[in-house]
Amino acid sequence: MRPAHYTLKIDSFSSFVEMLKKTGSNSYKSETFEACGHKWKLSLYPNGDKERNGAGYLSLFFILQETSDLPLGWEINANFKFFVFDQVRDKYLTIQDAGEKVRRFNEMNKEWGIARLLSQYVFNDAKRGYLVQDKCMFGVEIFHSIHMESKCFSTLSNETYSSDEFAMGSYKWKLLFYPKGDCTQEGRRNVSIFLTLADVKTAARVHAEFTLSIKNQKDKEHKKLTGNQFFSTSTPIWGWSAFLPVDDLEDSAKGFLVQDTLIIEAEINPLSTLKCLT
Repeated sequence: MRPAHYTLKIDSFSSFVEMLKKTGSNSYKSETFEACGHKWKLSLYPNGDKERNGAGYLSLFFILQETSDLPLGWEINANFKFFVFDQVRDKYLTIQDAGEKVRRFNEMNKEWGIARLLSQYVFNDAKRGYLVQDKCMFGVEIFHSIHMESKCFSTLSNETYSSDEFAMGSYKWKLLFYPKGDCTQEGRRNVSIFLTLADVKTAARVHAEFTLSIKNQKDKEHKKLTGNQFFSTSTPIWGWSAFLPVDDLEDSAKGFLVQDTLIIEAEINPLSTLKCLT
């Protein structure tokens, strides 16, 4: 599947590298693109970012742009995926940061990426399909992420809990969490988790792709479910009544509840906003 947010196509990689050499630059910054309500650029180091231990590799980073209008003390949490197109097999190689870590952007750090994206040996081997007839293609997908940590889980007594409001794109959102399940038949003996649009605007429908997860704190086998829905005044909440069986949550061998702490995470990609005309 083609990267959702940005694709960088290079028709003559050798000329591209020579151009950087002539200008005395070791990296190329792409045009500005928009993802999750913010502006970004890709930064490609064809010979690796040696200052970040990328010698012998291609290095790829993405940089947050136009931050002057953000509030004082702003922070943006994001997950990302990089893509390299395999022209032989007609598919993309997907590369994620180690451990799928959430990266925090702020005034001091507006750039994240992977210094060792792909070894130059592999990239230059035409049989691998990444550089064919001097052509190559890279891509990126960026997802806002919110982290909700519930400590002293065994002492929770309320039917439902909600996160603080958080901004993603042009809207504010909240997570809703039912530790013993919501009131539906499906929710019985299950953990229920929902995403809600907290400031839905009149006569607007927000189309968003989102992933909710309960983190496995022992390994990477997180419980994840993904939805693609329209949020509106009539349906501001989407999620799952039967997200995870309570028995699985309370089973210490499963790794979802460690030291009486549960970690819930949401990734949201607002795709579009539709305004209904009357």
